[in-house]
Amino acid sequence: MMHAPEEWLNIYWQKLQGGDAPGPTSVSSAHACFSALVSFIFMLSMAFINEALGFETSMLAAAAVASSSVFSDWQGASSQPWPCLMGCFVAALCGGLSEALPQLGVPSPMWMRAAFAVGLASFMMELANAVFPAGGAIALAFVVMPAPVPWISLLYTGMLSSSLVIIYGTLLNNLQETRLYPRRWPWQRGIASRHMPFTVPEHRHSERSLVRRWNDDSKKGTQYSQIYVGVLTVGLQFFFLIFLFFAEFDASEEGVASMCNSLAWISMAVLAGLAYSRSFLKAYGLGAVGFSLLILCVAVQWSMIVESLLHGEVLRIGFTRMMRGYSAAAAVLVSFGALIGKVDALQILTLVVIEIPCYCWNKVVFLQMDGPKMPVVHDGRGLSIFLFGSFFGFAAGKMLGVSQMGWLNRSQRSTELLSLMGTCCLWVTFPALTSSSSRASQHTVLALLGSGVTTFIVDGFLHEGRLQPTSIRSAVLAGGVALSGVADLLWPFTALAVGCVAGALSTIALHFSNRDIDTSGILQIYALPSLLGGLAAIFAGDSSSGIIPGNQAMGFFGTLIMATFSGAICGQLLGSLQGSVELAFSDEVRWACAEDLPRGVLSL
Repeated sequence: MMHAPEEWLNIYWQKLQGGDAPGPTSVSSAHACFSALVSFIFMLSMAFINEALGFETSMLAAAAVASSSVFSDWQGASSQPWPCLMGCFVAALCGGLSEALPQLGVPSPMWMRAAFAVGLASFMMELANAVFPAGGAIALAFVVMPAPVPWISLLYTGMLSSSLVIIYGTLLNNLQETRLYPRRWPWQRGIASRHMPFTVPEHRHSERSLVRRWNDDSKKGTQYSQIYVGVLTVGLQFFFLIFLFFAEFDASEEGVASMCNSLAWISMAVLAGLAYSRSFLKAYGLGAVGFSLLILCVAVQWSMIVESLLHGEVLRIGFTRMMRGYSAAAAVLVSFGALIGKVDALQILTLVVIEIPCYCWNKVVFLQMDGPKMPVVHDGRGLSIFLFGSFFGFAAGKMLGVSQMGWLNRSQRSTELLSLMGTCCLWVTFPALTSSSSRASQHTVLALLGSGVTTFIVDGFLHEGRLQPTSIRSAVLAGGVALSGVADLLWPFTALAVGCVAGALSTIALHFSNRDIDTSGILQIYALPSLLGGLAAIFAGDSSSGIIPGNQAMGFFGTLIMATFSGAICGQLLGSLQGSVELAFSDEVRWACAEDLPRGVLSL
């Protein structure tokens, strides 16, 4: 610069014009949604740990910036384990040292300590080969927001937060087929030349190559698909265990024997009823029933945690909370009815993870149910379950599209009989699932009786006297669905009349249903009767009963919009995890089946 200033200025001017390097590559909406979801899950667990330890919210700053880096820029050099872990620790150490300068006999104003902390952090991170973009912000936070106990803050911010984000990043990022995290562990050398057992695609496409085909290459893909499901299941259960470690028992509950009996009836309704009523597909009975059990186990735990967070309280384990969890699981199982046979285990778990927070937010925050405040709407117990679950599932199925394997989207006599047995179980236990009082239970039974009789009459008329099993195993429940939110507001005559109208409406709608989009017809079985029940709740309210029709309408249509919008987003995300269309509606993808199972590829 001193010997040739003109040449240096020319080079400097060329540098200022930029190097014309390629800009950032565009990211699909599915990737963006996935990054947002996993970041939300990580920060939710960190916020709970932070609250349990009694730390201030500012302590989450390092975790927040690290999560954005690991989940959004997962292939960047600074997002790998060594820069993330060591960079956070070095930055926190430099910030703590700068804050302690006055105690070390070096008087300095805050602005001087802040500048020194950022500069020292940059210097030390480069020496440690662990440059982390947010290191300067972490060091600055230690100066401007000093902690009461610096060494605890150093361990929590510099080690625990960064370690957890690496663990979460490893478990969750690899669920996406096009993601590989980490690119390199600190103890690995020359990984680029090392032989990899798989190749990470550079473009977005479906996971159908990971689902079993009837050749040797496909079996290798199935192994990785199973790994994804196993990693997600282990990660979810580990996440639940963290919250349950701090849970408390609810000792204020009374009538334990009665509540235990109610929980048993609700379990029967949700599992034996909703699950077995979906076993009508000739090649997907194991998946319909078995995955319903998986949904129930995951959804109950997840919903109890989400509701406790929305209420801002410590998780309390009791029969009341468990019954609310079963209600949330019922909503997911209703949604699952539209997707049966079209989603694999990974997509099913993703459905549960997304739908439960949406359902709980709608119920706790928007409708203000199960809380200290006056609820916005009057809902006996079940209207929000069926209204939200049906529109969420139908919107997700619509976005997921039509499967290309229609010949297995059929039923046979044995599966129809098993499905009808499940409907009978749900019909018997329906009052336990939706009714909260003796009057409501009686009116629900009357509505079920009315819809059952009407279904036989209308279905026989539509099909020239021959009954269709699809209508009988589905529409007979329409009366109970319609009255699930207003059963305690009506008179016996009105309850029976609403049940008859709901049964007729559902039977007629099933005659024109499209099973390519909605596998089990939840739009006709649950959505239309829920609309009828919602309108009945609006017109049944008056000032004398304490029910405001305007609030009922707002809650009803708000729930409908929330369910449809969130379901569409969920369906778009499930589409990015699309399983095999060649083996859709078949248990052979995930289950060890008997030889008499109708095969998908072998039927080509």
